[in-house]
Amino acid sequence: MKTRPVLDEIAGARNDISLFGDFLPKNVLRNPDRLLRSTGKGIGLYEELLYDPQVRACLQTRKLAVVGREWEVVPGGGAPEDARIADFVKEALLAFDFDSARTALLSAVVLGFKTAEIMWEYSEGSVWIREMAGRASSRFRFDAAGNLRLLTPGNMFYGGPVPERKFQVFRYGGENGSPYGDGLGASLYWPVWFKKNALRFWMVFAEKFGSPTVIGKYPPGTPREHQDALMGALEAIQQESAIKIPETMRIELLEAQRSGAVNTYDTLCAFLNGEIAKLLLGQTLTTEIGQTGSYAASRTHNEVRMDYIKADADLLSGALNRQLVRWLVDFNFPAPRPASRYPKLWIRQSGEEDLKALAERDALLLKMGVKIPARYFYGTYGLPEPADGEETL
Repeated sequence: MKTRPVLDEIAGARNDISLFGDFLPKNVLRNPDRLLRSTGKGIGLYEELLYDPQVRACLQTRKLAVVGREWEVVPGGGAPEDARIADFVKEALLAFDFDSARTALLSAVVLGFKTAEIMWEYSEGSVWIREMAGRASSRFRFDAAGNLRLLTPGNMFYGGPVPERKFQVFRYGGENGSPYGDGLGASLYWPVWFKKNALRFWMVFAEKFGSPTVIGKYPPGTPREHQDALMGALEAIQQESAIKIPETMRIELLEAQRSGAVNTYDTLCAFLNGEIAKLLLGQTLTTEIGQTGSYAASRTHNEVRMDYIKADADLLSGALNRQLVRWLVDFNFPAPRPASRYPKLWIRQSGEEDLKALAERDALLLKMGVKIPARYFYGTYGLPEPADGEETL
């Protein structure tokens, strides 16, 4: 007799005591991020990180590397109906700014999760997408079942349920099993915080040591109005090339003295920027070669970055296939079908420079008798598929 496995989930979110707060209803989860809980702030703390120049530059590099690649919608089966459904999905995705929507969703790399509201519209008897607008992650919560809840003026703490098939959610990480994901925000927070304060002290240093402090001296018994006049003269030195004061008063410049290296702040900020780059790109040489960098090393580091990009592309494609693509098919082709028969969005991983090697491989497979659909060639090599009866070469 075969041993039957336990089919029920035992250690899921419903039984995770770290996800429930005393001030929340039992069906609403709190973000388990330790930093957010220790600071008492929400995920808006991580949304502020997106304004740091280094975070923005590195994350933009990571986003554009995914969004800039070609994509294709592959049919879920070999039947003509499957091909027709895949063609419709591709046409629907091309009909709106799909690149902007994917760019917004990829902010989940830092935030843990990101939502985009789908603006559906009817046209010619079909359901299309007018727009996918990214929404701030700080406006949402999740319940114990992983369903999205929207914080509104009337429900600012618990949030209310949202309509089904309305919000695309992209979750990054999730090793903790939380629907809030596990973004890089907690790791990025301290490098950004230290860099922000280092820049603040650097500005103080530049002000103190860039221009000397002016000292005005007056003899005892000088009337108050004359003292004020001397202070006005001291302030004028910062803007004027000439001033006048009584002969009995004196002005001196106090030069600031400092021991140690003067590039301390520069070195610290460079180090922190490097830590940010390593967190977001896995390396630093593709953003800053530095004094010890080399072409070979930067090429190796770029390969590391490409591993990150491939993983992002696969995660994003999976999220879109489970939600947006499936909803689009269900609205327009309501016949019941198994999950395997839904079309799949596929983001090409090879660059243009790799097409020659890919073509040589495909030619060898054809000689070996491997059956490959013509749609693959047109999509992979970016060639227009000829219409029925169209003259071909």
